Amino acid sequence: MDRWGAWVIALALAGCAVNGKRAELADINYQLGVGYYRQGDYAMALEKLKKAEELRPARVDVLMVEGLAYQALGRWEEAEAAFRRALERLDPDDEGDLPEARNLALAGDLHNNYGAFLCARGRYREAMDQFRAALAQPGYRTPQAAWENLGLCALRAGERATAQEALEKALALDSNRPASLVALARLRWEAGDADGADRLLARARALGPLGPEGLWLAIEIGRAQGRPTDDDERALRERHPRSPEALRLRQTTRTKRP
Repeated sequence: MDRWGAWVIALALAGCAVNGKRAELADINYQLGVGYYRQGDYAMALEKLKKAEELRPARVDVLMVEGLAYQALGRWEEAEAAFRRALERLDPDDEGDLPEARNLALAGDLHNNYGAFLCARGRYREAMDQFRAALAQPGYRTPQAAWENLGLCALRAGERATAQEALEKALALDSNRPASLVALARLRWEAGDADGADRLLARARALGPLGPEGLWLAIEIGRAQGRPTDDDERALRERHPRSPEALRLRQTTRTKRP
Protein backbone atom coordinates (compact mmCIF):
# COMPACT_ATOMS: atom_id res chain seq x y z
CA MET A 1 0.00 0.00 0.00
CA ASP A 2 1.23 3.47 -0.81
CA ARG A 3 2.58 5.33 2.23
CA TRP A 4 -0.05 8.07 1.98
CA GLY A 5 -2.42 5.40 3.06
CA ALA A 6 -4.96 7.04 0.81
CA TRP A 7 -5.36 4.89 -2.15
CA VAL A 8 -8.95 3.56 -1.86
CA ILE A 9 -9.39 0.07 -3.32
CA ALA A 10 -12.88 -0.55 -4.62
CA LEU A 11 -13.69 -4.21 -5.13
CA ALA A 12 -16.88 -4.95 -7.04
CA LEU A 13 -18.58 -7.85 -5.32
CA ALA A 14 -21.70 -8.19 -7.41
CA GLY A 15 -22.21 -11.76 -8.56
CA CYS A 16 -22.08 -12.70 -12.18
CA ALA A 17 -25.52 -12.53 -13.77
CA VAL A 18 -24.72 -14.91 -16.61
CA ASN A 19 -26.30 -18.36 -16.48
CA GLY A 20 -24.25 -21.50 -16.89
CA LYS A 21 -21.70 -23.55 -15.07
CA ARG A 22 -18.67 -21.66 -16.36
CA ALA A 23 -20.10 -18.37 -15.22
CA GLU A 24 -20.94 -19.82 -11.82
CA LEU A 25 -17.45 -21.27 -11.38
CA ALA A 26 -15.89 -18.01 -12.52
CA ASP A 27 -17.88 -16.10 -9.93
CA ILE A 28 -16.94 -18.53 -7.14
CA ASN A 29 -13.25 -18.19 -7.98
CA TYR A 30 -13.60 -14.41 -8.18
CA GLN A 31 -15.20 -14.20 -4.76
CA LEU A 32 -12.49 -16.46 -3.32
CA GLY A 33 -9.82 -14.33 -4.97
CA VAL A 34 -11.25 -11.16 -3.44
CA GLY A 35 -11.35 -12.86 -0.04
CA TYR A 36 -7.71 -13.92 -0.25
CA TYR A 37 -6.76 -10.45 -1.46
CA ARG A 38 -8.39 -8.83 1.55
CA GLN A 39 -6.56 -11.24 3.84
CA GLY A 40 -3.23 -10.25 2.29
CA ASP A 41 -2.64 -13.63 0.64
CA TYR A 42 -1.96 -12.20 -2.80
CA ALA A 43 -0.44 -15.33 -4.34
CA MET A 44 -3.54 -17.39 -3.51
CA ALA A 45 -5.74 -14.52 -4.66
CA LEU A 46 -4.02 -14.59 -8.06
CA GLU A 47 -4.45 -18.34 -8.32
CA LYS A 48 -8.22 -18.02 -7.92
CA LEU A 49 -8.49 -14.93 -10.09
CA LYS A 50 -6.57 -16.58 -12.91
CA LYS A 51 -9.03 -19.48 -12.82
CA ALA A 52 -11.89 -17.01 -13.01
CA GLU A 53 -10.24 -15.25 -15.96
CA GLU A 54 -9.80 -18.54 -17.81
CA LEU A 55 -13.50 -19.25 -17.41
CA ARG A 56 -14.75 -15.76 -18.28
CA PRO A 57 -11.98 -13.70 -19.96
CA ALA A 58 -14.17 -10.59 -20.28
CA ARG A 59 -14.78 -10.14 -16.55
CA VAL A 60 -13.49 -6.64 -15.91
CA ASP A 61 -13.78 -7.02 -12.15
CA VAL A 62 -11.55 -10.11 -12.21
CA LEU A 63 -8.85 -8.34 -14.19
CA MET A 64 -9.01 -5.28 -11.96
CA VAL A 65 -8.40 -7.26 -8.79
CA GLU A 66 -5.63 -9.19 -10.56
CA GLY A 67 -3.95 -5.85 -11.18
CA LEU A 68 -4.29 -4.92 -7.51
CA ALA A 69 -2.84 -8.25 -6.39
CA TYR A 70 0.14 -7.99 -8.74
CA GLN A 71 0.67 -4.43 -7.51
CA ALA A 72 0.66 -5.58 -3.88
CA LEU A 73 3.38 -8.11 -4.77
CA GLY A 74 5.48 -5.49 -6.54
CA ARG A 75 5.04 -7.24 -9.88
CA TRP A 76 4.60 -3.96 -11.71
CA GLU A 77 4.60 -5.07 -15.35
CA GLU A 78 2.03 -7.79 -14.71
CA ALA A 79 -0.09 -5.36 -12.72
CA GLU A 80 -0.15 -2.85 -15.54
CA ALA A 81 -0.92 -5.55 -18.08
CA ALA A 82 -3.93 -6.67 -16.02
CA PHE A 83 -5.23 -3.11 -15.64
CA ARG A 84 -4.82 -2.51 -19.38
CA ARG A 85 -6.65 -5.73 -20.27
CA ALA A 86 -9.47 -4.62 -18.00
CA LEU A 87 -9.65 -1.23 -19.72
CA GLU A 88 -9.73 -2.90 -23.13
CA ARG A 89 -12.71 -5.00 -22.06
CA LEU A 90 -14.57 -2.05 -20.55
CA ASP A 91 -16.72 -1.43 -23.61
CA PRO A 92 -19.97 0.48 -22.93
CA ASP A 93 -21.27 -0.51 -26.38
CA ASP A 94 -20.71 -4.22 -25.79
CA GLU A 95 -23.95 -6.14 -26.14
CA GLY A 96 -22.46 -9.43 -25.00
CA ASP A 97 -23.54 -11.53 -22.05
CA LEU A 98 -21.44 -9.81 -19.39
CA PRO A 99 -23.12 -6.78 -17.85
CA GLU A 100 -19.97 -6.12 -15.80
CA ALA A 101 -18.24 -4.94 -18.99
CA ARG A 102 -20.83 -2.17 -19.36
CA ASN A 103 -21.09 -1.19 -15.71
CA LEU A 104 -20.27 2.50 -15.32
CA ALA A 105 -19.75 2.14 -11.57
CA LEU A 106 -17.10 -0.50 -12.21
CA ALA A 107 -15.50 1.77 -14.82
CA GLY A 108 -15.00 4.42 -12.15
CA ASP A 109 -13.40 1.90 -9.80
CA LEU A 110 -11.10 0.67 -12.55
CA HIS A 111 -9.90 4.12 -13.60
CA ASN A 112 -9.36 5.09 -9.95
CA ASN A 113 -7.37 1.95 -9.13
CA TYR A 114 -5.27 2.18 -12.27
CA GLY A 115 -4.61 5.84 -11.47
CA ALA A 116 -3.42 4.85 -7.98
CA PHE A 117 -1.05 2.35 -9.57
CA LEU A 118 0.35 4.95 -11.98
CA CYS A 119 0.84 7.54 -9.24
CA ALA A 120 2.68 5.00 -7.08
CA ARG A 121 5.01 4.49 -10.06
CA GLY A 122 5.66 8.23 -10.35
CA ARG A 123 3.66 8.63 -13.57
CA TYR A 124 1.70 11.57 -12.20
CA ARG A 125 0.23 13.05 -15.38
CA GLU A 126 -1.12 9.69 -16.56
CA ALA A 127 -2.42 8.99 -13.08
CA MET A 128 -4.30 12.27 -12.84
CA ASP A 129 -5.89 11.58 -16.23
CA GLN A 130 -7.17 8.27 -14.87
CA PHE A 131 -8.65 9.91 -11.76
CA ARG A 132 -10.41 12.45 -13.94
CA ALA A 133 -11.71 9.61 -16.13
CA ALA A 134 -13.14 7.96 -12.99
CA LEU A 135 -14.86 11.21 -12.02
CA ALA A 136 -16.33 11.51 -15.51
CA GLN A 137 -18.30 8.27 -15.06
CA PRO A 138 -21.90 9.21 -14.20
CA GLY A 139 -22.46 6.00 -12.26
CA TYR A 140 -19.28 6.20 -10.16
CA ARG A 141 -20.22 5.47 -6.55
CA THR A 142 -17.24 6.92 -4.65
CA PRO A 143 -16.09 10.14 -6.32
CA GLN A 144 -14.60 11.26 -3.01
CA ALA A 145 -11.97 8.54 -3.44
CA ALA A 146 -10.92 9.76 -6.88
CA TRP A 147 -10.89 13.41 -5.74
CA GLU A 148 -8.66 12.45 -2.82
CA ASN A 149 -6.32 10.42 -5.00
CA LEU A 150 -6.19 13.24 -7.56
CA GLY A 151 -5.30 15.69 -4.80
CA LEU A 152 -2.59 13.49 -3.29
CA CYS A 153 -1.06 12.75 -6.67
CA ALA A 154 -1.16 16.42 -7.70
CA LEU A 155 0.62 17.25 -4.44
CA ARG A 156 3.38 14.79 -5.32
CA ALA A 157 3.61 16.35 -8.77
CA GLY A 158 4.01 19.80 -7.22
CA GLU A 159 0.68 21.04 -8.58
CA ARG A 160 -0.54 22.65 -5.38
CA ALA A 161 -3.53 24.54 -6.78
CA THR A 162 -4.90 21.35 -8.34
CA ALA A 163 -4.18 19.47 -5.12
CA GLN A 164 -6.01 21.98 -2.94
CA GLU A 165 -9.08 22.04 -5.19
CA ALA A 166 -9.28 18.25 -5.37
CA LEU A 167 -8.77 17.70 -1.63
CA GLU A 168 -11.43 20.28 -0.78
CA LYS A 169 -13.86 18.51 -3.11
CA ALA A 170 -13.08 15.16 -1.50
CA LEU A 171 -13.79 16.59 1.95
CA ALA A 172 -16.96 18.28 0.74
CA LEU A 173 -18.27 14.84 -0.21
CA ASP A 174 -16.89 13.07 2.87
CA SER A 175 -15.51 15.15 5.73
CA ASN A 176 -14.03 12.10 7.49
CA ARG A 177 -11.02 11.45 5.26
CA PRO A 178 -7.78 11.62 7.29
CA ALA A 179 -5.43 11.59 4.30
CA SER A 180 -7.21 14.54 2.71
CA LEU A 181 -7.29 16.43 6.00
CA VAL A 182 -3.56 15.96 6.61
CA ALA A 183 -2.58 16.81 3.03
CA LEU A 184 -4.74 19.92 3.04
CA ALA A 185 -3.28 20.86 6.42
CA ARG A 186 0.19 20.63 4.87
CA LEU A 187 -0.88 23.00 2.09
CA ARG A 188 -2.35 25.45 4.58
CA TRP A 189 0.82 25.36 6.69
CA GLU A 190 3.04 25.96 3.67
CA ALA A 191 0.79 28.88 2.70
CA GLY A 192 1.36 30.45 6.12
CA ASP A 193 -2.01 29.54 7.62
CA ALA A 194 -0.91 27.81 10.84
CA ASP A 195 -4.33 28.12 12.48
CA GLY A 196 -6.06 26.56 9.50
CA ALA A 197 -3.53 23.73 9.44
CA ASP A 198 -4.04 23.15 13.17
CA ARG A 199 -7.81 22.91 12.76
CA LEU A 200 -7.49 20.37 9.97
CA LEU A 201 -5.02 18.28 11.99
CA ALA A 202 -7.40 18.35 14.95
CA ARG A 203 -10.15 16.95 12.71
CA ALA A 204 -7.79 14.22 11.50
CA ARG A 205 -6.81 13.33 15.10
CA ALA A 206 -10.48 12.97 16.01
CA LEU A 207 -10.76 10.19 13.42
CA GLY A 208 -7.86 8.13 14.81
CA PRO A 209 -4.09 8.18 15.37
CA LEU A 210 -2.16 10.32 12.93
CA GLY A 211 0.14 8.65 10.44
CA PRO A 212 3.76 9.71 9.97
CA GLU A 213 2.90 12.65 7.66
CA GLY A 214 0.39 14.06 10.12
CA LEU A 215 2.66 13.57 13.13
CA TRP A 216 5.60 15.27 11.43
CA LEU A 217 3.42 18.19 10.38
CA ALA A 218 2.11 18.53 13.95
CA ILE A 219 5.73 18.54 15.18
CA GLU A 220 6.73 21.19 12.65
CA ILE A 221 3.85 23.45 13.60
CA GLY A 222 4.35 22.88 17.32
CA ARG A 223 8.05 23.67 17.17
CA ALA A 224 7.43 26.81 15.12
CA GLN A 225 4.89 28.02 17.66
CA GLY A 226 6.91 27.01 20.73
CA ARG A 227 4.49 24.30 21.84
CA PRO A 228 5.56 20.96 23.40
CA THR A 229 5.77 18.20 20.80
CA ASP A 230 7.00 15.35 23.01
CA ASP A 231 3.90 13.17 22.58
CA ASP A 232 3.90 13.45 18.78
CA GLU A 233 7.66 12.85 18.62
CA ARG A 234 7.31 9.72 20.76
CA ALA A 235 4.42 8.46 18.63
CA LEU A 236 6.42 8.99 15.44
CA ARG A 237 9.49 7.19 16.81
CA GLU A 238 7.54 4.26 18.25
CA ARG A 239 4.79 3.72 15.67
CA HIS A 240 6.64 4.63 12.45
CA PRO A 241 10.37 4.14 13.17
CA ARG A 242 11.33 3.45 9.53
CA SER A 243 9.36 6.27 7.94
CA PRO A 244 11.11 9.20 6.24
CA GLU A 245 9.47 11.44 8.84
CA ALA A 246 11.08 9.51 11.70
CA LEU A 247 14.44 9.92 9.94
CA ARG A 248 13.87 13.68 9.73
CA LEU A 249 13.00 13.70 13.42
CA ARG A 250 16.24 11.92 14.31
CA GLN A 251 18.24 14.32 12.14
CA THR A 252 16.67 17.45 13.61
CA THR A 253 17.03 16.09 17.14
CA ARG A 254 20.75 15.48 16.61
CA THR A 255 21.13 18.95 15.10
CA LYS A 256 19.58 20.55 18.18
CA ARG A 257 22.01 18.83 20.60
CA PRO A 258 24.87 21.00 21.98
